[in-house]
Amino acid sequence: MFPDVTCAIPGARNPRQVEDNVAAADLPALSEEQMRRVQQVYDELIREQVHALW
Repeated sequence: MFPDVTCAIPGARNPRQVEDNVAAADLPALSEEQMRRVQQVYDELIREQVHALW
């Protein structure tokens, strides 16, 4: 959903995970509301712990 991202980090422990990862490419984009909620979770629960590591 971000034009600057050219590739997700690939990886799987078994063939089923590969199939699930490939199938995810066919899912519809998240709505603006869903993205806002994801950002809110990151800001409230994750940012403080990891953001300085980027």
